[in-house]
Amino acid sequence: MNRILLSTQECGSQELLQLTEMLCREQDFQIIVSRAFPFMEKERKTKTVENRAGDLLTKLGFKANLKGVVYLKAAARIGLEDREELEGVTKRLYPAVAKECRTCAGRVEHAIRHAIHTSWEKGDVRQQRMVFGYDRESGNRPTNAEFIARMIDCLERQDHLLYS
Repeated sequence: MNRILLSTQECGSQELLQLTEMLCREQDFQIIVSRAFPFMEKERKTKTVENRAGDLLTKLGFKANLKGVVYLKAAARIGLEDREELEGVTKRLYPAVAKECRTCAGRVEHAIRHAIHTSWEKGDVRQQRMVFGYDRESGNRPTNAEFIARMIDCLERQDHLLYS
């Protein structure tokens, strides 16, 4: 059996479409599409959740000097550990982040809102569409809770095989 391994980081949707058509024509052919090559698996798993969240935030246009970025990274880690924290962002997640960062829940909420607002106006429209399905050009901006949930979903998807 012939097999091709490729990363979605290395090819665009047109190339993926062509490979899919090739797969349909040839019976003895397998294409494995992943976010990263299999030999990068160990490297990806050794990266902490907060590092991966930081990478995603940077791609979306967040500036590292914003306090909200620190809080969003902590929220991502806490949310991945326990998804139930996302059911009560104001009552559960913000206080958990605040306790960890030695501040109050109100400051966490405000800093995250400010970071989202700032990056949404200046960030990469293509990345916004990929993560949220819409961008600033549509006139919408995600709420804090929606942003955190989508960020966590995106981080979870990075660990799964996309197509085989």
